[in-house]
Amino acid sequence: MLPALLAMLEDTPVAGKAIHDAAVVASLVAHGLRDLITSNPGDFSRFSQLVDIRSLEDALRDLDPQGP
Repeated sequence: MLPALLAMLEDTPVAGKAIHDAAVVASLVAHGLRDLITSNPGDFSRFSQLVDIRSLEDALRDLDPQGP
């Protein structure tokens, strides 16, 4: 995963706490995954060229469209 993270940071620089988000995305990329479901889609928007970002709320709604 580290090589994927370092390569990604060359194209998408991040600093501070955002490095944790970058590590999540690098892990997905390193394992050939494209889908990221998160309660904080805005935090990951800088990585949208690498992964498909969906909000947790939308994903849950798709599982049960009629709701509780």
